[in-house]
Amino acid sequence: FLVDEDIRRVSVFIDRHGFVEVEFPVLQSAGIDPFFNINEPDDLVSAERLLQSIKP
Repeated sequence: FLVDEDIRRVSVFIDRHGFVEVEFPVLQSAGIDPFFNINEPDDLVSAERLLQSIKP
C-alpha cells in the first residue's frame, strides 16, 4: 500500500480496507493511553509500572 502508491494517507487505507474500533476499558478507566510511546528508558520504566498495576 505505502510503497506502490503516490498517495500515502491512512484515510485512503481505511477507505480500501475498513476498520474496527477497539476499546480498552481497563486502561481508559484508569486514564492510561494504550498507545503512549516508549522512547526513553524512563518511558519503559513507566510502562512496566503501569503493566504491573493493571495485572489481575
